[in-house]
Amino acid sequence: CKKSEGETNVSRSIRVFSILSFLRYVVVEKRWVDIHVPKTPPHAYETAIPHSFTDEELDNLFKACNEIPWSNKLDNMLTAIEIPVMLRLMLSAGLRPIETRLLRCQDVNFENGIVNIVNTKGYRQHVVVLHNSMLKVLKAYHLKASQLVGPDRFYMFPCGKKKQIYGQLDLFEKAPLRNESYRSVEWLKVKFRKVWDKYNSAKTTTVGMLRHHYAILNINTWIGENQCENMKKLLALSKSMGHRTLASTMWYYSLVPRLADLIDNLPNDDFDKIIPAFEDEEI
Repeated sequence: CKKSEGETNVSRSIRVFSILSFLRYVVVEKRWVDIHVPKTPPHAYETAIPHSFTDEELDNLFKACNEIPWSNKLDNMLTAIEIPVMLRLMLSAGLRPIETRLLRCQDVNFENGIVNIVNTKGYRQHVVVLHNSMLKVLKAYHLKASQLVGPDRFYMFPCGKKKQIYGQLDLFEKAPLRNESYRSVEWLKVKFRKVWDKYNSAKTTTVGMLRHHYAILNINTWIGENQCENMKKLLALSKSMGHRTLASTMWYYSLVPRLADLIDNLPNDDFDKIIPAFEDEEI
């Protein structure tokens, strides 16, 4: 369980968590053997500074999205209409890539724009409310995708290649067998890289940074408001983004210096009463 030379925190965590779970089962619960169980390593969380998107870069990104070529193949036609909407969802609603990829049609209320996020990281089911402009875009996409795939499709962003899988109803249940699959994480990464690199030069950007930009833009609008209002909006933002604790949302304060200065000016006692200490958590 020791960290190897050159090994990242993430790869170490993935490698040893299953081992530690097994050891706790046979040592602590069953008491079959008497050995020392190593401590769980610190939680690996994201440390990379998100890219600061400019308006020009975002314009270039969606210009490239609109230029994705069409073909007679279903998967290519779906790609051309899915990528612009998926990226806009992450940017305008703060969705995680996994939440976007696994979004089900039944999770979206097209009347009021409320989206129920069920398939997410861990057990953090939450809801988001779409801006009217985003809802309009999603409605138009939903109509087009239904024409291409069928009105009874299960996933909002299906894969055009036929593949029998069990569609997810929630984290613990499965839907009946169907010839439909959702987009893979590698597919999304590759497609984002392709449209981003077409007109932009920055090489450190990732698709997940669109979600970070959503948080930073929101916090930037709070400048000039009193601390009480800031804390209310911080809590609302944390819930909307599906963070388990406020500590994850507080991480974004370090990227908004003017607002961080306002928080730093609070007396320590007052700050601790408003926001107690939390454990670090992956964003």
